[in-house]
Amino acid sequence: MIIGSVMLKLAFICGLVAVSLLAMYDSKRFKQALPLKPDTVIIVATRAAFFFMSMAMFTMVWHFIAGDYSIMYVWTYCNNEMSLPYKIAAVFAGEQGTYLLWAWASFLFVWIVMEEYRFRNPLHKTTALIALIISIFILTLCIVSAPFKPILDMIDHIPADGNGLNPVFITVWMLLHPFVTFISYAATIIPASAAIAHLITSRNGWHRISKQWVRVSWFCLSICMATGGAWAYKLVGWNGFWNWDPVQTATLVLWMLLTAAVHILARYNEGKEYTTSAPVFTIFLFITTIYVTLITRHGIIHSLHDFPGTETVKWLTMSILVLCSISIVLGTIKFVRVAVTGARKKSIFSLHNTFLCTALLLIFIAFISCWGVTYSFISQHIFNTKVIIPSEFFNVWCYIPVVLLTILTGVCMMHGRISDTHLKHMVLLVSTATILLALTPSHPLIDPENKFIISSSVPVAILGSISVWSFLPPFLFAFTATLSKLLKDLRRLQGRMWVRAIGINMVHIGFVLIVLGAIITTSFDHEASIIYQIDELGEKIDVERGWTVEPTKFDAIQNPDGTWTQVAHLTLYKDDEFYSTGITGFTKTNQYGDIHNPLIDRSIRRDVYIQFQGTRSHISAEAVVLPLSIKIVPWVSLLWAGCITMITGIYCIIISIYLLVVKKREIAAELMRR
Repeated sequence: MIIGSVMLKLAFICGLVAVSLLAMYDSKRFKQALPLKPDTVIIVATRAAFFFMSMAMFTMVWHFIAGDYSIMYVWTYCNNEMSLPYKIAAVFAGEQGTYLLWAWASFLFVWIVMEEYRFRNPLHKTTALIALIISIFILTLCIVSAPFKPILDMIDHIPADGNGLNPVFITVWMLLHPFVTFISYAATIIPASAAIAHLITSRNGWHRISKQWVRVSWFCLSICMATGGAWAYKLVGWNGFWNWDPVQTATLVLWMLLTAAVHILARYNEGKEYTTSAPVFTIFLFITTIYVTLITRHGIIHSLHDFPGTETVKWLTMSILVLCSISIVLGTIKFVRVAVTGARKKSIFSLHNTFLCTALLLIFIAFISCWGVTYSFISQHIFNTKVIIPSEFFNVWCYIPVVLLTILTGVCMMHGRISDTHLKHMVLLVSTATILLALTPSHPLIDPENKFIISSSVPVAILGSISVWSFLPPFLFAFTATLSKLLKDLRRLQGRMWVRAIGINMVHIGFVLIVLGAIITTSFDHEASIIYQIDELGEKIDVERGWTVEPTKFDAIQNPDGTWTQVAHLTLYKDDEFYSTGITGFTKTNQYGDIHNPLIDRSIRRDVYIQFQGTRSHISAEAVVLPLSIKIVPWVSLLWAGCITMITGIYCIIISIYLLVVKKREIAAELMRR
C-alpha cells in the first residue's frame, strides 16, 4: 500500500479517536478509565491526526518533485519539463490535491483552536467536537477521491514522463490562487462549529471565537478572487477579469456572505441584535463553501474549474441538506426560546440601521448570483435541459443594489461627523443626481440591441437601459467621505486603533474603486476585429478612436510534438504616433485545444489587449490571413488598485485584532507575576 494512503487512514483513525473521546468527555467512568487527563489525550490524538495529514501532504509534494509517475494523480498533472515551483503548485491543480489541502488546513485550524481554548466550558468542547467531525468529513472526501491511486491500476507499466499541466496553468497565479482558496474554505469551519455549539449549549462567547476566523476567510477569499481575476484577464475566452463563470459566481456568493457576516458579527449582541440570525448565518458560510465545491466538482458549463466524473457529488449534496436542516432546526428552536429586546434607534443613519441595510443588500446580491448558478445546475442535472444564465442577467439585477451599497458606504463614513439633517440633505442630493443621470441615454447598462434585453420583460428592459453614468454621484460621495475619514483617523488615532481604523477605511475605498473600475472597463471599452492578408505585412489598418495596428512580422515554429506555434509581431499607433510593440501567439494542440498568448500592453490609463486567433489553415507555411481581435480597456488600473487597497485593509484589521490579543496576554502575564 502506498505510504500516502496509509497516512490518510491513520489521520482518519486519530480523528475518530479524538471525536470519541470528546463525545465521552463528561462521563465520570470514562475519566476514571483513562490513565491521563482527558484533555491531554484528546489534544494528543488531534496532534497525531494533523501530523499524519501533514505527512500525507508532504508525501504528495515529494511525489511531484521527484516525478513519481507511479501515482496516477502525479502523472496527470506533472511532467519532467516543469520547474520546481510549478511542480509544487501542480499538487493543487486537480480535485484530489485540493481535497488534500482542504483536509490538511481543516485539521490545522482545529488543532490551533484546541490549543488556544482547550475545553474550558461546554461551548469550547462542543466547538472542538463539531469542528473535528467536519474535518473528518472533508478527509473522507479526500480518501474517496483517491489521491494516491497507483497508475498500475489503469495501465500495466509506469510511464517515464507525465501528462503535465495545461499551459494556461503555467502562470504565477497558479502558485497562490488554489492555496488561498481552500485556506479560506477551511477557515469557515471554526466559526460554523462555534455557532452550532452556541445553538446547542446556549453558552455565550461563540462570536469571540468566530470573528477572527471569518476575517481570515474573508482575507484569503479576497486574494483568491483578485488573483483569479488577474489570471482570467489574460485567458482568451474569459472576456476579461470577470465573466460570470459558474465557479466565479459561486465564489462571489461566498465572498458577499462573508462580507455580510463581518458586518453582522460587528453588531451582534445576544438578546438585542442578531441573536438568532448571526449564528445561523455563520453556519451557512461553511454550507456555502460546500455549495461552491459542488459547483466546481460538477460544473454547469465547461470550465478550467471542472472535475467531471467525480465520486464526491453525492457526499457534497447530502452534506448541504443535512447542515441546512440542522441550522434551520436549531435556529428555529432558539428563535422561539429566546426573547429579544432592543433599544429605540434615535437616528435613521445609526450604525444599527446602516449595517442592517448593508447586510441585506449583500445578501440580495448573493441570492441573485446563487439563483442564477443554481437554476442552471438544477436545469442541467435534474431536468436534463442545459440552461446557461447570461451575464446580462447578473448585471441587470446587481447594479442597483451595488449603487445603494456605495451610497450606504458614504453614509457610514459620514455618520457622527455631521448632523443628521445635513446628512439627509446630502443623501437626497446624491440620490437625485443618481436618478437624473440614470435617465440619460448615454452608455446604458445593457446594449438595447442585446438579445437578452430584446427577449426580456419591460421592467428588465427598463433596468437594462439605466445609464452607468448614474454611478458617478454615489462614487464621489462614498470616496470623498471615506477619504476624509481616513485623513482624520490618521491624525487623531494611535497604536492598534490607528491600524484598525486605517484598515476599515482602506476596505471601503478599495470597494468603491473596484466597482468604478469594473463599470468603466466594461462600459467604455472598445473592441474591433480585423483580418490581414499575409501580403499586407507592414501596412497600418485603422481600428477607430485613433488606433492603428501594423503587423510587422509573422513567424511559425514547429514544436517537437508536431504542432505549430504561430506568432504575429505587431506595432501599435495612437493618433499616428508610435504607442508600443509586442507579439501575440497561437498554438493548436491535440491535448489542450487552442492555446492563445495575447499581447497586453498595460498602462495607468488603459490596457491594449490583442489576440491572434491563428491562421485559418492552422499550418504555418500555408498561412494566408492573420485574424486579430483588439480590445482597448480604459482605467483597468483602478480595479487592480481597488483590489490591493481592499486586501491590505482587511490585513490591517486582522493585525489590529492580533495586537489586541498580544496586549491582553501581556497584561494577564503581568498580573500573574504580581
